[in-house]
Amino acid sequence: MNKFVKGYVLNITKYKENDGIVSILTSSGIESYKARAIYKLNSKFGNLLQSFMYGEFEICYPLENQISFIKDIQDYKINKSIYSDFNKFTLLSFVAESILKDPDLSNKFLIFDTVFKMIDQDNYNFKNIVLIVLKNHLLSNGSLLEADCCCKCGKKNNVVAVSFKDGGFLCSNCNPNPSFIKPNEFLIAYRYVIKADITKSNSFTISDEIFKELFALMYDELVNNVGIKLNTESLLLENM
Repeated sequence: MNKFVKGYVLNITKYKENDGIVSILTSSGIESYKARAIYKLNSKFGNLLQSFMYGEFEICYPLENQISFIKDIQDYKINKSIYSDFNKFTLLSFVAESILKDPDLSNKFLIFDTVFKMIDQDNYNFKNIVLIVLKNHLLSNGSLLEADCCCKCGKKNNVVAVSFKDGGFLCSNCNPNPSFIKPNEFLIAYRYVIKADITKSNSFTISDEIFKELFALMYDELVNNVGIKLNTESLLLENM
């Protein structure tokens, strides 16, 4: 029995000597299938099966207790510029790893599909996408990121600080640590990131300096309090 699956290839890992396990992001979640003999020189897929491609995959279900495998690929789309452009490759690698490592991350398909299409149109904001994806990680894993008022007293006046440990904005009266105090530009950027979804990532700009500071704070929260460490961190740092 065969079925057809539409989605994006997030990752391909080697399996045994010549086969691969392909992780495909579909609208209903992540599905993994074997790709036979893709590492042989005479592979039927040649260079067709690649990370970050979109396609319709014909899946074959063999005998019981055997791994389902990809029989054919139809109606596929590959953006070749991704593999020659460091920024594009880094961004998609980061988003793909984020999706694979965090089962609680919400809107997985929307995030990857939106970023892929923005890159395909050369209309994307690298910094904003990274920060919004990190924000989604934190929210999906229970972090409270208040961006409308002080997270302790609820007042909207005199907000002067941000603390991920305390839950977001802090007013001058509730702020426990002078080091949490941020300039107004930082507070505005933080609020934009918390409020925006991935489809609005082109609607605002953040300076390089504030991006680096926000990234450091959010990634530290992701590693130390959520327990997710990303291998693509080093690639992201090269882009800063």
